Amino acid sequence: MTARIFSTRSPAGQLLTVERLSSCTSTTAYLETIARHEGRSGYVVVCDNVTGQDAALPPEKPGESTLFVSILLRPSLTPGRSVYLTALSALALARAAERNSPYKPQIAWVSDVYTESKKKLGEVTLRSALHPSGLGYLYITVNFALRITAEFAGKLPDIVESVFSQHKTTLSERIADTLITEFFTLYEANQPQDNADDAQKENGFLDEYRERTFLRSRIRVLQNGRRLSANVIGVDDNACLVVTTRRGRSMTIHSRSEIVDKRRDRLLARLAAIRAKKAAAKEKAARKEQKKQARLAKKASTKR
Repeated sequence: MTARIFSTRSPAGQLLTVERLSSCTSTTAYLETIARHEGRSGYVVVCDNVTGQDAALPPEKPGESTLFVSILLRPSLTPGRSVYLTALSALALARAAERNSPYKPQIAWVSDVYTESKKKLGEVTLRSALHPSGLGYLYITVNFALRITAEFAGKLPDIVESVFSQHKTTLSERIADTLITEFFTLYEANQPQDNADDAQKENGFLDEYRERTFLRSRIRVLQNGRRLSANVIGVDDNACLVVTTRRGRSMTIHSRSEIVDKRRDRLLARLAAIRAKKAAAKEKAARKEQKKQARLAKKASTKR
């Protein structure tokens, strides 16, 4: 449900439409519907009361909440460079969290944001639709999820732009304000380009991204269905992860899906089990109610 919708400008002057939802099942799905109906690049959806978002960031303590922000882009970008946009977005999320809390956020390649004590604060996911030619995108949605802990309430952002203007009244809106500003500041200064000459000019954020990124020295990667042990070398100029196998062969990792992450797999399996249990309980309650109504109807017909 829409609480309000208004227009503002990005740091470089792009027109942004910000829709603040009082509740929804998924900001990602909501924005994808807008994208399929020719929504303009720069459309932003904000919500902190989401009932079905596909993200592994449930509140951990009473009083915590999760803020979701989704941004629609129609970039001139080939599919092979989407990891660059993911990394840029993760840095924007880390900056926004730092401006609104005492945390000094770090990034687990490529787009998970953690506190210094390795508590997960947020994550970024990209959803997209490819052009029929396969050479570019019809649209990309950049989807942020940020867990708002009690520590956020204790610090006001040191720089607050006027995305929400005079309407800015809640903590989540102040954080969303900072996040939107940080994202477009980075995006407009470092827009991914496929032209080699332009690509050399766009890497201004990568030094800070590398400084914030913590990398394991060894990981296991998937290649052709096999699991290989590899040493992590670092992050290249496309924000991809560079590793070498035991035999000394260099590999470039473009996605977290290419890395074996047992802890994440266990978490996703646990979340799937919780969803299945809730669905089963809902179905059981529906059957119970149906039987109850059948008994009442039978009883009423007997009395007649």
